[in-house]
Amino acid sequence: MKAKELIDLLKNFPPDQKVVIRGYEEGFNDIMELRQISIIH
Repeated sequence: MKAKELIDLLKNFPPDQKVVIRGYEEGFNDIMELRQISIIH
């Protein structure tokens, strides 16, 4: 996913929405989708 595509998708979410990504052993992965979920801190 390119930066412009990500920016366009993020415009659909509230500006104060927390954004997280799944992490795994310091590697890099392409962003495949955006979805809203509930998380427990």
